[in-house]
Amino acid sequence: IQVLPGGKWVAPAYGAYEDDPRATNSPAPEMRRMARFSTELLVSGDEGRNWSWLSRIAAPGDVPDECLEGPSEVHLFQFGRLWRAVFRTSGLKNFFQPLHYSESMDRGCSWSKPRALPGVDMIMDPRGLIMPDRITVLAAGRPKIGMYLAEGENLEFHKLDLVVHHNRHLPRLRTTGHTDVVPLGPRSVLMVYDCIPDSWRWPGSPFTAPDAIYAVRIDID
Repeated sequence: IQVLPGGKWVAPAYGAYEDDPRATNSPAPEMRRMARFSTELLVSGDEGRNWSWLSRIAAPGDVPDECLEGPSEVHLFQFGRLWRAVFRTSGLKNFFQPLHYSESMDRGCSWSKPRALPGVDMIMDPRGLIMPDRITVLAAGRPKIGMYLAEGENLEFHKLDLVVHHNRHLPRLRTTGHTDVVPLGPRSVLMVYDCIPDSWRWPGSPFTAPDAIYAVRIDID
């Protein structure tokens, strides 16, 4: 949720409607019982008690067919007049596809055709910040985790290899790929991620080590 200059709240969301067609011919079995997702933008004028629909950022038909899940997990960046939505398109095992992005120049009322996000090799759960000095921070996951820095709305990202950092101090990282990032100061952030040493397992099955949540502080020079 982000606060607009006039006081309204804005939040990107994703989902599917009851009458959306099911992806019955999907090569991914887990998608055949559901519809592909769409990303949308919602606004609230009463601090979140009620929400109204503002626009559709991207629908399944806006991304390539190999993006099996359709536009889903989404983060909104506001660069002044330019708004950019970064979203997942397929994080399913054996069917990875890159993050995509779409842009708006009219405060989210309409959106450009989605394009693959360059220079970012993680493919799900984008989270981000715009620092006071206009450094853009993007965190994402799967197959591992990564943080990416750029100058303002520039799409040339510099990757911080947090997997190497983790493995230097702790046992080898296995992770769901879900991350988050919060500001600590004008040039410092805290990135949070999980570690699942035994990978995915059914509830009640044996494990050799407990799952854990880690956080790492990053100072930007």
